Amino acid sequence: AAAGNARETPWGNIVELYDVLMKILPSPVVALNRAMAIAQHEGPAKGLNAVRAIEDASRLATYPFYAAVLGELELRCGHAEVARKHFQEARRLARNEAERRFLENRFEECTRKTLS
Repeated sequence: AAAGNARETPWGNIVELYDVLMKILPSPVVALNRAMAIAQHEGPAKGLNAVRAIEDASRLATYPFYAAVLGELELRCGHAEVARKHFQEARRLARNEAERRFLENRFEECTRKTLS
């Protein structure tokens, strides 16, 4: 919370905290958040590997941010068309208008990158 921006955030420390949380209260959502912290710390490909390694990931099938994380990390890896499909699914699963708007913006970013 003290970092001025994402770049200054101690992502390695955050991954370590998620590791502890996974030991005391494991869940697919905690694992998904840990995967994003890994992506921030080690890069999107490592984050994707962590997402793909989530046990019981099927429990996240209707959670819009599972598809959104996949979309974000695929986009960061340069796979805009794959990312676009994930954001389309996330948008379909959105639970409210704010989520829908956020996910629509990410979907449109993928579309721009696909067309360029």
